[in-house]
Amino acid sequence: MGFIRVPVLTYHGANVSGTSYAENDGVALREDLDFLHERGWSVVPLGAAVAALFEEGPSLPTRSVVLTCDDATDLDWRSMPNHPTAGHQPALIDRLRDFQSKWGADAQPGLHLTAFAIASRAARRRMSEACLKGLVGMNDSWWRTAEASGMLSIENHSWDHNHGCLGPAPLPGLSRGHFDLDRAEQAWVEVGAAQRVLGSLLGRPPRFFAYPYGPASDFLSRTWLPRHGPAMGLRAAFTTEGAPVEAGLNRWALPRYVCG
Repeated sequence: MGFIRVPVLTYHGANVSGTSYAENDGVALREDLDFLHERGWSVVPLGAAVAALFEEGPSLPTRSVVLTCDDATDLDWRSMPNHPTAGHQPALIDRLRDFQSKWGADAQPGLHLTAFAIASRAARRRMSEACLKGLVGMNDSWWRTAEASGMLSIENHSWDHNHGCLGPAPLPGLSRGHFDLDRAEQAWVEVGAAQRVLGSLLGRPPRFFAYPYGPASDFLSRTWLPRHGPAMGLRAAFTTEGAPVEAGLNRWALPRYVCG
């Protein structure tokens, strides 16, 4: 395989304030898929990109792109009939299916979306109420069905995002609202416990981790994940740095582009 650089694109299904590209990540995903396909890009699963660039897996098309979404809100898989400002909202997975209906199932044989999910049900419930005004749920009841579809997979987005809406952090030396972890006991909860719980919900351990808030913790990306990640089943971790992924980068701090 020659030198290639793979953009990893990231969306948030619940990012809906209107019906334009800038106001709606679902609309953005729909338009991006058409734009990329018309210009000869091939959508490939995240696992295929990591395997090709870091694990001597099968080669990728020169113009390859990966689709991901963060937080695993219900709008990733379930449509919303009556959004108060934007009306009917198809789920992100419906945007992929609409693309197939428009262009044909063979147009993008690797069409796939990776959703990074929060493990704690209590945290998801609180985040849905506080951050999404209760409009969009963050349930795990659809995860296995989504995985069985072959078009969407669930991966690790931490125990509770260390989100600011959750009250004081129960972890030593850690304030809320960031993910700059610097102690092993923090990592074992936010990543390790999440890996175990998500694994029990999915029936297999997550393979990839996405840093909440975007930046990679130096402690996690340079010390803890290289040492403990593979034993837990993790193969790589992703930031929101805003650059393409290429061989030779630290696989525990790989970049992604975020919509909006």
